[in-house]
Amino acid sequence: MKSGFVTLVLAIIISAVGTAIAINSLIITDQNNKNNIVKEDSLKSQKIAESCLELVFDKLIQNKFYSGDETLTIEGEECRVYSIYKRSNKHIIQIEAGAQNYKKYLEAEINQLAPNLKIKYTKNITNLSDGDINTSAFNSNNPYKIKNANLKLWLKADGININNNIGFSTWSDYSSGQITPISFEQSDETKRPKFIEYNDNFLPTVKFDGVDDFMSAGAENLFDNTNGMSIFIVGKSNKVDINQSYISKFSQPDNKMEWRFQNDNFAIASLNGTINPTDITNLTSETNYRLFSGIWIPNNPIETYINSSTSPISNNATSSINSINITDTDLLIGAIENGNAGFLDGEISEIIVYNTALDNTERQRVEQYLNTKYEIY
Repeated sequence: MKSGFVTLVLAIIISAVGTAIAINSLIITDQNNKNNIVKEDSLKSQKIAESCLELVFDKLIQNKFYSGDETLTIEGEECRVYSIYKRSNKHIIQIEAGAQNYKKYLEAEINQLAPNLKIKYTKNITNLSDGDINTSAFNSNNPYKIKNANLKLWLKADGININNNIGFSTWSDYSSGQITPISFEQSDETKRPKFIEYNDNFLPTVKFDGVDDFMSAGAENLFDNTNGMSIFIVGKSNKVDINQSYISKFSQPDNKMEWRFQNDNFAIASLNGTINPTDITNLTSETNYRLFSGIWIPNNPIETYINSSTSPISNNATSSINSINITDTDLLIGAIENGNAGFLDGEISEIIVYNTALDNTERQRVEQYLNTKYEIY
């Protein structure tokens, strides 16, 4: 009896040991499979990052002003190209690529674009802030990294790739907050602004003639009546005349007024047609490049900042507007009134619009980004 019991116990023990070994083997196999998947995904991300960098090199060769700020798709995966920081003859590139959990970060420095591409280095970095100090600081203020879901419009002259002093028909949006990016169009050749390779700060710009040049994006809406609106403009007017429009959705003759940003004021219109402007006419005598910032928080007066001002200009609007009027009038650059008035005799290098009111820290980060790029103040 004892012998049979012992045999039974031994059998149970042997079976349990065998089961444990089998389970442990499955665990090891499963872990090895997971490790292989991680390795494969990591290698795939690295390959995508390297392919993305090669594509950026090609873009820079084709367009020496290319400054990134866009998301590319390679093999079904996204590659984010951040701002390409230019210093002397150097171009320092930072990219982020691959699946969410296996992202790779690459940095490269180009010392020469033409006649042949010369690369000083290409290296992996652990994150965007782990690379070149100046580039990392520049990219940390990249508008894409500041409430990118609310980034509704981003026009950049350095995103245009045509010959110097040529009128062009389309200016495309670089923002991330639109399902379909906005495009500003002008089908009439005589009314097209011109691309200029070098502005006063040796960067590209778009020149409007002050006679009839403008571009339209149709009836696009860029603000939010709950969260507000933020606008940043790098540009200048060449004459001291007032009522020159940088960007607008405003047609007063047919009572379709929403908002406008001109060389003399930033204004919004309420549901009952009341116009509430900030007055900057005392600055219209300046024909240098300036950085304009406009912030509207619902139920608060709108604010305008010029260049490095930490506080809004003193002659701000004093009354509050709860909601901006919503109309079907066209969103324009270079004019108001559906292209019938307010023509800009001047230049626009960059426009950034969020459909929310940025706080002071966020606003100053965008301003630092633009000033680092254009050296305005």
